[in-house]
Amino acid sequence: MSEFQYYEFVAIDRPLSALERKRLRETTSRATITSTRLVNTYEWGNFKADPRDLVAKCFDAFLYYANWGTHGSYCAFQARGLTRESPSNTSKFVASVPATVGASPPSPQPDGIS
Repeated sequence: MSEFQYYEFVAIDRPLSALERKRLRETTSRATITSTRLVNTYEWGNFKADPRDLVAKCFDAFLYYANWGTHGSYCAFQARGLTRESPSNTSKFVASVPATVGASPPSPQPDGIS
């Protein structure tokens, strides 16, 4: 049986900038990249960035699936600071969505997006 891995990232809150799309292209030359999505499939090898980091920096959701049963997903949530000093301060929290089968997405290769 051959290997198959599916990676999908989605930007919901805002579109990706041209610079973000360029950096993503440097990370993966085969992916379909638009202003709101990155989709890549692999039949050998692995995605060369940390999906959790990409969700924290660029995207709002992530889905991973492999044909051997491993799957996982991440969702990002915006949290607004409520201090008097910085009422508009925002932070992004990334949470794993529990999987019922398999493990979380594989560890990335060391050269991810910066």
